[in-house]
Amino acid sequence: MTYGWFFNQARPGDRARESQVDKFFKSDAVQNPANAVVREGTQNTLDAVTAGGTAKVRIGLHTVTDPGCGGKYFAGLFEHIDPLRANHKLVDAPFPNEGCGFLTFEDFGTSGLGGDPGQWWPKEGVSNPFFNFFRGEGITDKEGGNRGRHGVGKFVFAAASRARAIFGLTIRADGRRLLMGTTVLKLHSIAGEHFMPDGWFGARGENDLVIPVESDSLVDDFATDFRLARTNQTGLSVVVPFLDPSVTADAVIEAVVRGYFYPILRGELVIELATDNWPQPLVIDAQTIQTVMGARPELAASMKPLLDLAIWSLANANPPALLPPAGGAPKWESALIPDGTKKDLQKLMADGDRMSFRASANVRPKAGQGQVSHFEAYFIRDPACDEGQIAFIREGIIVSNVRPRRCGGIRGIVLIDDEPLATFLGDAENPSHTDWQKDSVKDKYFLAPSLLSYVIESIPSVIRILGDEDEKTRRPLWGDLFSLPIEAAEGAKGKKKKPKVEPGDEKPIVPPIPPGKAKRYRVDKTDGGFILRRGAPEAAMPPIIEVSAAYGVRKGSPFGRYSTEDFVFGKKPIDVVTSGAEQVEAKENVLTLRITDPDFEVFITGFDPNRDLEIRPIVKEAEDGHQA
Repeated sequence: MTYGWFFNQARPGDRARESQVDKFFKSDAVQNPANAVVREGTQNTLDAVTAGGTAKVRIGLHTVTDPGCGGKYFAGLFEHIDPLRANHKLVDAPFPNEGCGFLTFEDFGTSGLGGDPGQWWPKEGVSNPFFNFFRGEGITDKEGGNRGRHGVGKFVFAAASRARAIFGLTIRADGRRLLMGTTVLKLHSIAGEHFMPDGWFGARGENDLVIPVESDSLVDDFATDFRLARTNQTGLSVVVPFLDPSVTADAVIEAVVRGYFYPILRGELVIELATDNWPQPLVIDAQTIQTVMGARPELAASMKPLLDLAIWSLANANPPALLPPAGGAPKWESALIPDGTKKDLQKLMADGDRMSFRASANVRPKAGQGQVSHFEAYFIRDPACDEGQIAFIREGIIVSNVRPRRCGGIRGIVLIDDEPLATFLGDAENPSHTDWQKDSVKDKYFLAPSLLSYVIESIPSVIRILGDEDEKTRRPLWGDLFSLPIEAAEGAKGKKKKPKVEPGDEKPIVPPIPPGKAKRYRVDKTDGGFILRRGAPEAAMPPIIEVSAAYGVRKGSPFGRYSTEDFVFGKKPIDVVTSGAEQVEAKENVLTLRITDPDFEVFITGFDPNRDLEIRPIVKEAEDGHQA
């Protein structure tokens, strides 16, 4: 049977489509191809490993210098790459006569890609990992309880190839060895014939479907030529040919340490790295990770304190439990911390010791029953950490771009392993697993933005509550943690600057309300923003609230002197998180909100914390503009 690379010709009526999935992995948090490959590939391995087992990943960085070897596995590919290179649509495309640097990514302790390899279209209720990996885009069998579920993570491998191509060799529990390749190029034409961007390596079967190669001789040659460690073990070996030169051994090591230190320390993951220059693979496991990190001073400087905290958390895995929030949107309040726990934490903070707590909240999917779930936080005061460092770890994955409000002088880790909350946060993640996005879950869960904020702001909120409990303790210990001075230096006239009001301080800054009229909303300032929430319990729910904001000025009206250079609602860095409210309009410094729940909360952040912020809410009875 003839094998090689095959592309389908475009037919009249086909959609001219350029795949956009690679854009999911171009964020600052992913940083580079090495980081993306390690994050996505390892996450897939952790999902596929046998329950209770240890996931093992072997990564290889090698080079094939014999062009004849390239011709053996790339027949039919370069005739489709050449016109894209000529038209500058694939500017880094390789040439057919150059050597081939490549990466191998092999998982062990997994069962390989099951399913019918001849299936070419998704079937309802039929699980087919082979189809999902090679033929699907945005299609996955993964659901809650799995770390990844978007069906696009595999594309990071192709994005790391200058030919945008990968090979996959899977050995399955049924004993079959299947070799196939895939690429996602661009729409292109050859001699007047138009071709779709997708190509496959394999053999032509019925109806011109490309099917995997099962020839023992070719599979054996492939395993030898590409230095695979797999012999007869079940699992998947991915080969990325014409590797992006930025994927180096040091880049891979840094990605492993930064992205997966916790499951490695917990004994759930072992990673080996092999290169042509090393006599033996480098093993990164619970016993060696600190040595590997310590040999790289820049990496150790930023990561050693987190690893030390993670090691302590594993030895102290029963933190004191806080009380669950009352019904409605979860929010941090002093009453959630029992008095005894509060005193213990205050003493630990004063002594510079490590602290921890377990917090719980109700996860309420709109389809299904709500469940109380929990997460754990471990943290320590570290004056050397000016900006603060809090890592969020969902089921072993570092969700690296989650940013709580500034918590200078604090290092911490937040662990989410309990299934209901881990499922919620997994649903909230972007495809590259670097951030939690409220828009991804607000239609699936009740009070989703508030629950996200409850987890993200957990450590800063607990620290602030502890500090607010004792003013004497607060001055020396807490004043440098949040960029909110407790007592400003006296100015030219000897006046002291009033402290900014934080959520829970019960000091509303709303305009005066006429006697006899219950307050319908409350505004509390936070670091870099404010919270608009329900007012008096007996007050009627306001249908519409129009919020104007402006930075304070020495003379005149701050609202009259507002400039779009200060900020604009609807544009970064201003962020609006709503619970029980909807945005109607965002225009310059005016935000219009429709209130849908009496217990509404609107978190608005991203303002300059070094400038005074003036806020002017106006209640409107209807969208016709009638004011309350």
